[in-house]
Amino acid sequence: MTKPINLVALLGVTGGLAAASLPNTARANCSPSGVSGGGSYAASGVPSVGGGPSIDPQKRYEQGLAAYGDGRYREAGRAFEDVIPYSSQPGLLYYYAGASRLRLGDAKGARRMLERAEKLAPEFLIAQQDLGVAYAKLGDRPKAEAVLAKMKAQADQCAGKCEEAEPLLAVVTTISEAMAAMPA
Repeated sequence: MTKPINLVALLGVTGGLAAASLPNTARANCSPSGVSGGGSYAASGVPSVGGGPSIDPQKRYEQGLAAYGDGRYREAGRAFEDVIPYSSQPGLLYYYAGASRLRLGDAKGARRMLERAEKLAPEFLIAQQDLGVAYAKLGDRPKAEAVLAKMKAQADQCAGKCEEAEPLLAVVTTISEAMAAMPA
């Protein structure tokens, strides 16, 4: 038996950009089985982390969402990282852990988490955005440009006619602004 991540809460925390960046099967309060990068938890046989007591992954995830929504990014990041070992599809958790680190100014730690999220859930637009921003904050112009080019290509292919048109343009703008702030 699996417990789904509460994606309705996720959409309330991250706003409309997340809704457009999630796969169609993950746009409701459902378990995105078969979709890479989502997050479902095995309720039975939950392992202990570091020899300590077992945690309730769903509860810990919800605590992470609440902390993230309140701007308590250190607490949120810890919660999402705690839940990663329990998830059969941890892309979303890596995103939130990385996004939390990015908002704390830890671009290097954020990059590691966001690269994992991007690998597990390449369709997750906001993870692409934050990865591009992390590269820009680290001064890695070639990687930031690569993410930007990928997002521009998707936006051009969409040509303003697909559901993701507006979020894609927002991602392109955000990465472009982060790159403009990079030292020359």
